[in-house]
Amino acid sequence: EAHDDFVDHVSGATSLAVYGCGILAATHVGGLFALQRYGLDYKQLNTLAGVSAGAVIVACLSVGYDAEAIYRLVTKMPFHRLAYPELGALFRALGNTLLTLLQVIHRQGA
Repeated sequence: EAHDDFVDHVSGATSLAVYGCGILAATHVGGLFALQRYGLDYKQLNTLAGVSAGAVIVACLSVGYDAEAIYRLVTKMPFHRLAYPELGALFRALGNTLLTLLQVIHRQGA
């Protein structure tokens, strides 16, 4: 019965919100395939919301792309040129420095 309730809910959906996740946007495509399998009809969606990569996904839906078309688009994107590992290393170093500083302050206050 829970499965039937889920299918009824998905097949009757009129809104879709998709969160952001940067270059992991491909995970949203997998979610779209699953929702399609359970009866989601993109044509009945009248409210779409998205943040960051999710906004790109719902923008594609709004102009008529389905999960397969978005999958083809995402798999052709040059993510290796979009990601900057040096920037990630810098953020990790800053985060570790901040964490160490907070731990020192906490110990001094205890």
